[in-house]
Amino acid sequence: MLLHMLYDCVSFLISDNTLHRRMMDQAVHQKPLKKSNFHEVAEHSMNEALRILEGENWNLEMKSGDDIITSTKLPTIGKIFKYEAVVDMPPEKINNKLFYNVEETPEWSKGVEKADVVETIDNNINVVHIVTPSRCLVSNRDFVHLRAWKKKDDTIIHSSFSITHPKVPPNSTYIRYKYNH
Repeated sequence: MLLHMLYDCVSFLISDNTLHRRMMDQAVHQKPLKKSNFHEVAEHSMNEALRILEGENWNLEMKSGDDIITSTKLPTIGKIFKYEAVVDMPPEKINNKLFYNVEETPEWSKGVEKADVVETIDNNINVVHIVTPSRCLVSNRDFVHLRAWKKKDDTIIHSSFSITHPKVPPNSTYIRYKYNH
């Protein structure tokens, strides 16, 4: 299976996530996001990620074996990176690990301290709370994401979109990764 991942690397390092901010500006919803809008926002998020992924003008940054990192600059987002790798695992197994077993993420990712499903909307959409550990000068951060996946031909598409959720209010323990607009 060919695995594609998009990264807005600048936003990963600082609290201003321009990709998600832009998508939130375009989405039709109020904060906190109402449950009736979850499907609409998830679909918009997946379509936007796919549009970017399939776009042109990707430049090679690094190649090591089957691993390829490319980048592109988008006018309203800035520089983003795409990671491609061949993974010797059935797509459904990867999907189960990433989507249905999110609570196990700290076992295999040093970048995640805690991961919980806050609410399951349906079989393909949920809301999760992720906590990252502090590193060097970066404090612990937490994220509340509306996540979705769908199958398109032989490809499984995942999207993740920051939202507010009443079950996970901000607290003083973590810096909430949120978007100012």
